[in-house]
Amino acid sequence: MLRDLRRIMEKDIFSIIALKKLLIHFFASTFGPPPADHSPLLPILCLLLGVCLIFSPLASASDTEINCDAHQGVCSQSLGNRTISLEIMPRPVTAMQDLVFKVSVSGNPPAQAPYIDLGMPAMKMGPNRVLLTPAGLGHWEGKGVIVRCKSGRRTWFADVIVPGAGDVKFVFDVIY
Repeated sequence: MLRDLRRIMEKDIFSIIALKKLLIHFFASTFGPPPADHSPLLPILCLLLGVCLIFSPLASASDTEINCDAHQGVCSQSLGNRTISLEIMPRPVTAMQDLVFKVSVSGNPPAQAPYIDLGMPAMKMGPNRVLLTPAGLGHWEGKGVIVRCKSGRRTWFADVIVPGAGDVKFVFDVIY
């Protein structure tokens, strides 16, 4: 049902009538027919549900939007009052080869070394962690491999975790 609701909301935000019919059908098949005195609340419920779907993580594309052109060079993002930078070498970034991941943290250096979790958006994968070692004040580096996905998808992310400060997610494409 959630997929049907998202499809309706993605096609036309103002399709409250279709959403109302879908909700009536769902509630009627699950709980029996709705009482007649509650029907004025249904459009309000539909509107609230629609707003929740629009602003929910399910409707967000931020995990799949490419925000780093790793083939061109260093990518940076803000994390509080710090700037986190990621560089992946060699370029272009290619799957199934040894890669060097360089992370820089501007501002006050963290007490513990950052690390990177590699993965693919919307895909459950086993752990693929890149442990980073110090490479100067505010700089760390480590080695890792991005594997070739059987699905053929080429979009990956490097979630840079800075212990005690949070994390930033760099989403990029790789070459197969």
